Amino acid sequence: MLRLVLVVGALLSLASTARAQGMLDQVDLSSPAMTTAEIDRPALLEKLAAVPPGGRADLTGMRLSGLDLSGVDLSGAILRNARLNNTKLHGARLDGAILDQAWALKADFSDASLKGASLFAAQLVGARLAHADLTGARIAGDLTGSDLRGAKLDGANLSADMKNQSMGLMRAILKQAKLDGASLKGANLSRVMAEFASFRDADLSNANLASAELGGADLTGATIAGADLDNADVTSTRLLNLKGEDSARNMDRLRNATRAFRNSAIVKPLPVSEVAAGVYVFQGQNQLMSEANRGAIANVGFIVGKRAAAVIDTGGSVAEGRALLASIRQVTAVPVAYVINTHMHPDHVFGNAAFQSEKGVRFVGHHKLAAALAARREQYLAANARLIGAKLIADVRIVPPDMAVETTLELDLGERVLEVTAWPVAHTDNDVTVLDAKTGTLFAGDLVFIGHLPVIDGRLTGWLAVMDRLAKLPVKLVVPGHGPPAVPLAAALADQRRYLERLAGDLRAIIKQGGDLRQAADSAGRSERDRWSLFDEYNARNATAGFAELEWE
Repeated sequence: MLRLVLVVGALLSLASTARAQGMLDQVDLSSPAMTTAEIDRPALLEKLAAVPPGGRADLTGMRLSGLDLSGVDLSGAILRNARLNNTKLHGARLDGAILDQAWALKADFSDASLKGASLFAAQLVGARLAHADLTGARIAGDLTGSDLRGAKLDGANLSADMKNQSMGLMRAILKQAKLDGASLKGANLSRVMAEFASFRDADLSNANLASAELGGADLTGATIAGADLDNADVTSTRLLNLKGEDSARNMDRLRNATRAFRNSAIVKPLPVSEVAAGVYVFQGQNQLMSEANRGAIANVGFIVGKRAAAVIDTGGSVAEGRALLASIRQVTAVPVAYVINTHMHPDHVFGNAAFQSEKGVRFVGHHKLAAALAARREQYLAANARLIGAKLIADVRIVPPDMAVETTLELDLGERVLEVTAWPVAHTDNDVTVLDAKTGTLFAGDLVFIGHLPVIDGRLTGWLAVMDRLAKLPVKLVVPGHGPPAVPLAAALADQRRYLERLAGDLRAIIKQGGDLRQAADSAGRSERDRWSLFDEYNARNATAGFAELEWE
């Protein structure tokens, strides 16, 4: 019996909520009950005057539609289920009033004071609340199309977290509402429905906008310092000239961020090249990571299928990752199903967080990648904070793979199958390649460098052995980890093979002659110096790693 009572109660709660939030079509708005008053202004004022000091005027269910109650003091009044449609309440005082389930369609509350008022399940569609003071009010009603320009809602609670007995879970509906210049400092707008609302120049400092529905809304010039936008939907939202964005929280977790209108300086798509049909690559700069280049020093890209897209590496910052996502959205609307990291290095994985809000996305990597990232997490964050700066590093999250590749893994994008292959220790101990069988394009990650000196963070001999296997793959084009967007397979491997073989040969000669590590760092591979960028930055390191490996052959 108790279970039955609970179920019936829940159904009644849902029904009440549905009636209160948006089902205007089930009510005859032209009926006398909705359009006429049962009392005139003088009689109402007399009724209010009879309320004892400290008492509340009980106006529950009263029909007050169309009355002119401008300037009337209704503080603390109980107006639950009252009819206030087209009522003039300009400058009225309703502090602490209870308007739960009240009907106030197109009512005029402009310049009124509703501090701490309760508006659960209230119907205020088309109401005027311009410059009204709703500080601390609890609002879970329908304010579709209402005018709240210049209104004060500091600390107001418009969240779906509110519950009120039989009315169940509620939230404010602000669809197409006008809140330009409104103050919503510290307001709770979690899960609020504000599609196509206007918040131009509004103050949303420290507001809670988590999971808010802001699709099509206009936040141009709004202040969002300290605001929490975790999982807020900003599809087609105007996020232009925002103030305090640097201190806003969870901007990297916005839903559909790349579908919002943003200042070009904030999310400017990466310039990508289509190297083969449906295969796109951004060419990184042959530089060290820095604040100026946003860590965008590696080649990153994406492949588009009929049903989904796959990203191959995300860049050296979340900013670069967002720009890559923006590039994808310029090309296709299919969802990003996979983010594949070719290995652990920051210039390839620091942009991962930009893709975490993509629905259903999976992160793919070598079976050793998660452990490698965990072991180096603190080192990577600290070292690269010095390189790319505090602002860029603040958004970085180390996102490990949730799909591990032991040997090979096939990913179907819809009429396009990718083969992800895990390799033995080479450039690192966690390298994978991605082969698009449809075009014969291989994303080699840092197993292939062109122009940029190869960097050994694994095994020199292992890398040469892997190159022998790469040379036999049925591949037309190779996308290197560093270098031009794509080159034929033979051209991709030739220079790198020459350097690694020369380095190995020099090191073996030094070891055979009884030379030491210092000699190896100073002289091994030096004949290659003029052929590579960043030679001075990495060759001594390569020689040191190779010496430690080869002296025990």
